[in-house]
Amino acid sequence: MSTDISIEDLRKVMVRPDASARARANDIKKAQLFLSDPSVKIVEKIDGTKLTLLRRNNAFDPDDYTKNWYIAYKGNVIYPGEARRLATREEEVRAGSSGTAQYSLVHSHLARVHRDTEQIPPGTEFFLEFVQRKPTISREYPQKHGIFLTLFGPSRYKITGSYLVSNISPDNDESKLEEYALLLGVKTYPVLFEGNLDSLQGLKSGVKSSSIERRAAELDSTLRSAYGESGPDRPLRVVSAIYDLFSDFDTSLSTESDRSPAEGSVFRTSATQALYKALRFDQHDVEHRQSVKQKFRAASQEDEQSYWNSIIKIADEVAEEHAPGQRRNIPEGDLDKILEMLHNECYFDSAISNRLGALNHPKILIQRQEDLFLTTKMRVMKRLEIGTQSGISIGIFVVAGKPVHAGHWQMINLVASECNEALIITSTAGRDELPAGVMIDAWKAVLEPQFHRDFPNATLVISPESPLALAVGKMRELKSMVSKFVFYSDDEDAQGKYSLSKMTDTIRDQSVIEKLEQRAVPRSQTVQISGTDVRKFLSSNDRQSFDRFVPQTLSSEMREKYWKILKGEHGAITDGKKASAIYALFESVRGRTSRSRIAR
Repeated sequence: MSTDISIEDLRKVMVRPDASARARANDIKKAQLFLSDPSVKIVEKIDGTKLTLLRRNNAFDPDDYTKNWYIAYKGNVIYPGEARRLATREEEVRAGSSGTAQYSLVHSHLARVHRDTEQIPPGTEFFLEFVQRKPTISREYPQKHGIFLTLFGPSRYKITGSYLVSNISPDNDESKLEEYALLLGVKTYPVLFEGNLDSLQGLKSGVKSSSIERRAAELDSTLRSAYGESGPDRPLRVVSAIYDLFSDFDTSLSTESDRSPAEGSVFRTSATQALYKALRFDQHDVEHRQSVKQKFRAASQEDEQSYWNSIIKIADEVAEEHAPGQRRNIPEGDLDKILEMLHNECYFDSAISNRLGALNHPKILIQRQEDLFLTTKMRVMKRLEIGTQSGISIGIFVVAGKPVHAGHWQMINLVASECNEALIITSTAGRDELPAGVMIDAWKAVLEPQFHRDFPNATLVISPESPLALAVGKMRELKSMVSKFVFYSDDEDAQGKYSLSKMTDTIRDQSVIEKLEQRAVPRSQTVQISGTDVRKFLSSNDRQSFDRFVPQTLSSEMREKYWKILKGEHGAITDGKKASAIYALFESVRGRTSRSRIAR
């Protein structure tokens, strides 16, 4: 599987209006550290569909791209047979498709550039952002169907049924990213700014986008006022003004005659490689999203339901013809042929087209055909038992990890060894004497590389969102692909916050609940240590105990780096203000622990 690092919102991390005095002081320090970074890079955030492109582990065939590549959406392989003949309707797909027919454009693109990709190593995985027309995408870009390369790296993978299970080790080499984008004939995110943000002059000189230049002119008085502030809140005011600038501007996918707002932007600092985002105010607005979806719905709920009843009826007829019985272990070549037959019938059969055309719905023909194809495909896959009851088990472990210690690592090892795939979820939030962001530094610099070496079948998710909500979302997303989910926790949590009854109330999806198992693991089966204990080691400068209870696969060099990051003494954290903040927090704990007779 992979590493999935959710990006924190810049304003929510650094400019919290309801923060306590202590939290506000910490926000000011974080904002100042961010502004003092020597080279912040800001790119436009594109609101598209996330696709996976994987170079297969086989010899290069210059004449047939399908032999060397997988394309997948949320792990579901999009086979060439699903797209082949739609190349003859490319103009119609570009003009009107609102769904899966647009994936044919990705296949066509890959077919065109394939001969130029020979030097890409087998086993390389790419994450792509595909700009398409879709009811669940909030932005309506004037220029659609662009493909943007966002991440790459070597990957271990396997195909189970029609599902791609991969484990990418991300490569952060930006020059290599640009090189691969050129080979694949795709783009990277448009650069909006690169430079230092600590002064108004630095801001203006680093702008790389005419759209940002126009927006900066509109906000000139706001920016001058924020940068001219001399009080202690200056960093917060400047960050807030920067957020306004880079969250509300015209997208680079606008045209001269049709300007449209961007989704927002992503910031990357050079010192810590920290990521932040700034989003347009309506990006997650429910009414805005509903208005986008309504364009693809019937006028009434009754008409919408009648439309889908008709689609399902036709889909069942087609599925019965092509998959009358149940089969397992169908070779990929046979599956591709079955999907191609479904594709031909749903998109090119005149009788079916006439039936679809007679339905009462605002969708145009190509949109109705892709609704039919996707519905038919799901029914055929179920009949053939592809992607269902596959025997795949996914173990899930929500780890607090403040900080990560040997007990956590041994639990992860248990999850990875007992299940086919492991999903490890942790939060970016701080705790007590570990401010938010410190563990992100520790994960990126020390823990994540070791994680991928130790647990090749595990996915790491680092997110500011609720870990449990993320776990539930992943289970819902993967429920049709696996036979069981195993939720791991210690025996205390298994009776408390992760009890089966509470999990059931949270999930509220019977098909997930039926596949859910709970695995309560006493600490006696891992390592008898807690995060509180390790924080006490840090506060009392007990390096010997710290080394004894960190993940034992870490080298002595990495243990040293881990210690320094947590103590505020490594890399960008050596900044005096941030180090002092961490020191002060440890001092407050030292005072408490000394009264509890914990050795300094």
